[in-house]
Amino acid sequence: MHFIRLLGVIEKMKAFNLILPLYILMNVLSVVFLFPEDEIVKPALAIFLYPILFSLIFLIAALVQLIRKKTSMFLTFFLISLSFAVIPWKITFVYYHFVIFWILLIVIAMHLYQSHKKNQQLSVFQTGILVPLALLLILMTIYGDERLLKLHGPKLNYWEPNGLVCEDFILTDSIPNKVHPNESARISSQYRRIINRVYNYPSVVIVSAQVPNKSYIENCKDYILDHEQLHFDIRELFRKSIKDSLNSVWFLDYNQKDDILNNMEKELSNYQDYYDSSFVNAQDRKIAQSKWNKLIRKQL
Repeated sequence: MHFIRLLGVIEKMKAFNLILPLYILMNVLSVVFLFPEDEIVKPALAIFLYPILFSLIFLIAALVQLIRKKTSMFLTFFLISLSFAVIPWKITFVYYHFVIFWILLIVIAMHLYQSHKKNQQLSVFQTGILVPLALLLILMTIYGDERLLKLHGPKLNYWEPNGLVCEDFILTDSIPNKVHPNESARISSQYRRIINRVYNYPSVVIVSAQVPNKSYIENCKDYILDHEQLHFDIRELFRKSIKDSLNSVWFLDYNQKDDILNNMEKELSNYQDYYDSSFVNAQDRKIAQSKWNKLIRKQL
């Protein structure tokens, strides 16, 4: 009962119009001031906790409006709740499906249209919150799943053409056993990937990343850095092949997708070894490197 009274006061003050600015402010405070260097807490708050919190607030508000038999306000609050819930649902990607996402946007648009058509008193309020939320969801789609994946998780260097510099090789442990006697550098790279379980398109989000604190260069020179960069380029080339392979075949289950990914990673490992072994007996390493650069980067 007290909650219902509190909700009535909030409605009279039109405080719900401040919800979206408050949500943005909380994200900014977390990212810039509260947890500027924290790789886990910062994205957890901005991407998961805040949207879920606001989603629950509006879900409760929607149920209260349903009890009051205010159908239009119930639908408004319920759609706002769903909109906030979609944010972590899309970013985590595992159970996300683009069809449901666009159905939600269409329902929001229809609800706003009906509200304006009937000249309802609260249409300005509905527009003031639902439209920005809808635009945020559309922006997330345009921004792309791979970019969203890079927003959360450990701090890594994601692939860019000629993106590596000497400062990216900061091994924090002891130098591992050398594969070749003349080995003077080693790059540690990996795929960050999320496999979708509900037959979405795309079926996988995958990005190439370098791990700085597991990579080393004993004496950083341009030709050595170029060699390690091409290892990274080869990984990116295989990433594109993996993505194209999985997205070209519909209705694969999770295990089938996982098997394809694991097999492609084995092929990648073999190819990386072949790349390194081609330099063992090379008379001029720089010429050999130049040939490899042309071969791989032409495909990228």
